[in-house]
Amino acid sequence: MPDRVDIESPPTTWANWIEVVEVPDGTVFCSELFRKTFGQTVPNWGRHIVAFYTDPSGSTRALSYLHFWQRDRAGYIGGGCTDGEVVRSMSQEQQVLFTEAGGALFHTLRFAFTHFDAEIDAFFGLAENPRAREVDLAAGFEDSGIGNLLIRATKPLDSVLRAKLIDQALEIGNF
Repeated sequence: MPDRVDIESPPTTWANWIEVVEVPDGTVFCSELFRKTFGQTVPNWGRHIVAFYTDPSGSTRALSYLHFWQRDRAGYIGGGCTDGEVVRSMSQEQQVLFTEAGGALFHTLRFAFTHFDAEIDAFFGLAENPRAREVDLAAGFEDSGIGNLLIRATKPLDSVLRAKLIDQALEIGNF
């Protein structure tokens, strides 16, 4: 597993068995998970966030994946997926703690918000799945008021800049 990146710590209940990091290549850790979830290969561009689970025997497996890429001062987040088999392999106590702490998508999003915030003015996500939307909003996204587009500003945005960034996200389409 890659070296830990300094960020806000995960919940203390996770300290010994969940770690969220940026990795240089998402395909190395999450090809099968991404293919099972989306029917596609992991993007070979942008940046990759992975949550790793370490079981009681010390074996580490990829638990969750998130893709991030940037255009100008806007960051785009997509491809969030969690391996249900890894979750089911956790002890009952770990599964309860995992759920109570918000789950892997929540923490990969929080990592991205913390890790990339100095580089951009706003994050964007698309939430077509109701459960993912619920988690996205709990993690810090806000409804943009336009379809499934979500936004999280990293600083106060005046209405002109906000509108410009939203227009750019809409031009990109699915990300």
